[in-house]
Amino acid sequence: MIIPANSKYQVQLIVEGNTTKPIAKNDDTMKFTRTTAKAAVRDYIQQAVGKGLIDRSWLEKFDNGTMTSGDFEGLKIIIAQRSI
Repeated sequence: MIIPANSKYQVQLIVEGNTTKPIAKNDDTMKFTRTTAKAAVRDYIQQAVGKGLIDRSWLEKFDNGTMTSGDFEGLKIIIAQRSI
């Protein structure tokens, strides 16, 4: 669907179904050897959500244990860029 930028109509896109890709066998979900490190990462993500820099689904992904190290590295870049 294409909506012209000068359209007077407001559009809401609703996506249904599972849009998350499953974790591949070779991906590394984040594992922590210290609870303080895990708490620090969770707090970092929670602060970014609170500031509106990222979506709450990232925090849910972390809490579910499905966030990979690659996800987190990308997330740090997104947060840094949106903080400028």
